Amino acid sequence: NSEFLAQVIIAVVAINVLLAIFNLIPIPPLDGFGVLYGVVGAETAQALEPLRKYGPLILIGVIFLGPIFGIRLLQGIILPPMEYLVNLFIGR
Repeated sequence: NSEFLAQVIIAVVAINVLLAIFNLIPIPPLDGFGVLYGVVGAETAQALEPLRKYGPLILIGVIFLGPIFGIRLLQGIILPPMEYLVNLFIGR
């Protein structure tokens, strides 16, 4: 059925866009931190260096503890660009 195939393609596009945007969040060990690290000046990059040590804990806290305490930080960061890009890619 072509409608089912279209829904599968939209889901695959949405998942890939979600993962791409998530990976660009500037928290170590995600790639967004590397981008941020490369964009800021040397002094700021040096100040950000200690975050590498605690980045995974911060990330786990944002992902798991945030929703437990009613803080939906990732939802606010990821969903708007995700919806825009998915609609752009599927032609809506």
